[in-house]
Amino acid sequence: MMFTISEKIWSSDWLIGLIVGIILIIGTYSWLQPLERMAYDWSIRQMSRQANDKIAVVAIDEKSLAQLGDWPWSRSILAQMIDLLAPYSQVIGTSLGLAQPQKDPGLLYFDELTTFYTHSKSLNVLHEQLAQLDTLIDKVSRVRTRYAKDKKYIKKRDKFYNNSVLLSELPDTLTTLVEKLQAARVDLDSDLRLANSFKQADQVVLGMPFMFEGEARLSPTLPNYVQKQAIKVIRAPFDKKGKIAQPPLGVNAMPPLPILGNSVSGIGHFNLEPLYFDARRLPLVVKYQQAYFPSLPLLLAAKSLGYNADNIEVRLTKGVSLGELQINTDAALSLRPFFYQDTEPSSLRVDSYVDVLLGRVPANQYQDKIVLIGVTAPHETVFHSTPLGDMPSVFVLAHTLTSLLNQDFLECPIGHLDYKPAHLGSLTKIIYQEYCVI
Repeated sequence: MMFTISEKIWSSDWLIGLIVGIILIIGTYSWLQPLERMAYDWSIRQMSRQANDKIAVVAIDEKSLAQLGDWPWSRSILAQMIDLLAPYSQVIGTSLGLAQPQKDPGLLYFDELTTFYTHSKSLNVLHEQLAQLDTLIDKVSRVRTRYAKDKKYIKKRDKFYNNSVLLSELPDTLTTLVEKLQAARVDLDSDLRLANSFKQADQVVLGMPFMFEGEARLSPTLPNYVQKQAIKVIRAPFDKKGKIAQPPLGVNAMPPLPILGNSVSGIGHFNLEPLYFDARRLPLVVKYQQAYFPSLPLLLAAKSLGYNADNIEVRLTKGVSLGELQINTDAALSLRPFFYQDTEPSSLRVDSYVDVLLGRVPANQYQDKIVLIGVTAPHETVFHSTPLGDMPSVFVLAHTLTSLLNQDFLECPIGHLDYKPAHLGSLTKIIYQEYCVI
């Protein structure tokens, strides 16, 4: 009996949290930071949680690349996926890079043809001269003659002219040609095609990377479609004296193309570069100049709860609020997410992109779900170190978003409390209040 009780104690979450909390408090000394990371990884592997079945990943995997071609694909293929998912999904999020325009080689020829047509002197005056010719023919037809031979030629000319396609069909044919050229150009303009799908769906949230190296005073102004994503409610603590801790300060950014950024319902920070990306500690908020911007997982969580950036409230040094949902973070507004092990029966749902696109996985399977689209093929994306091993960015995004919605994240004291080594005398109180809780 004693063995059973002991076994329960050592496997309980509160004891794991207590041990990790002590290690993390000690880990505030920089030379013990690796110990802090080990404690975090160990605690994740020891605990078991169910993933949120509301979240699904559509993976651009090796199977999809083998059947749909090498990456990057035409953005029209992404537009097709958005069109498929939009009638069923609640929110669609993607971390795919959309900062640069995508030009189809055929588009250049269409642009040249359109330019030729627009600047062609003969084609531009054609309608006017056909109208003049019609007037002239009408006047000539009224000329009277005494000669039967002339009357015969006039009658033949009128018959030919009246039955000729020159006046009756050529103008309409040219107009139709222009319309078809424009329609073909739209089909080849994958950015425009994708923007139309984003706008029609009205539920797409894009990731946008901020960079954190350089001088803040040289930071370029963000476009309006990004600025409107800024968080409006920022609350500073009254019990803090001196300089208040801030979230990471961005000094540059890579916004999505204007045509795409103006067509989505939200844009959140998400940086795939390992230099700026730590899967074990993700910032929920980034500061840029004097504004605060939400991360992609935070904005997706807000959208899934019926909110947007305007409804997010930042509590500096403490955390973030989404309505009644309180998310406690460290002083830099960063979060230690929970990672859900693949052995769990309700692990994250992942479907191959090509299977969804071709209907092997019905789109109605994503009814009211948060669908994340991202690259998982190893040779086409960066993999990030996590407590469960290396994984692509879209999986890190899925685990972080699940942590937020399930509130399974770790609340760690590191960077959260303004304690000094002298405070270790009150270790019991600190651990009781602030140790890593899941």
